[in-house]
Amino acid sequence: MKKLFSQINQIEFSSRSKKLLEQLDSAFGIISANLIGDDKAILQKDFDQFKKKGRWMLHKTFAGGIIFLREPEIIECIKIEFYSETNEAIPSVEYASGKRNARNIKYKPNTGKIESITWNMLGIFPHFVKYEKSIKISLMIIIGKMVKGICEYYKKNSWFMKFEKEFEMELLLDGVSELKYNVLIN
Repeated sequence: MKKLFSQINQIEFSSRSKKLLEQLDSAFGIISANLIGDDKAILQKDFDQFKKKGRWMLHKTFAGGIIFLREPEIIECIKIEFYSETNEAIPSVEYASGKRNARNIKYKPNTGKIESITWNMLGIFPHFVKYEKSIKISLMIIIGKMVKGICEYYKKNSWFMKFEKEFEMELLLDGVSELKYNVLIN
């Protein structure tokens, strides 16, 4: 299992579409290497869904959604909690203060220290609920690395991702911390 996770972690998931599609194909090849028949076909359908729609859900959530910072603010952490029973994930961003800069929350009344949204995994990896733990964590690595890449890319190249310091992102599966990534300032 550790070898599987290590191989997927070595892939840099870029936000550029053609390159990203190739990287997702590589990840599929690694994850599906020991699957046969229907299991492999279902995983392929999930990757097709992710390429078509799921990646855009991640992008919209983090590039201007729950992170929209026209004025600098401190992000304490990002958590993405995956729930097998309900086939949902809840990404959340915890800011350093409940009193947020007015320009950053202009279109989000009642926003406080934590901003979150609920993803139905049917729109990302539809059969997430059915996979064994190692495949779920493999898919979580892909999501985590993409979110990390989105934050780092837009911090450097946009006007709406002005976080002030590096922070940690944690991914949990059914309440258990499985992965941590540091989001860096380049």
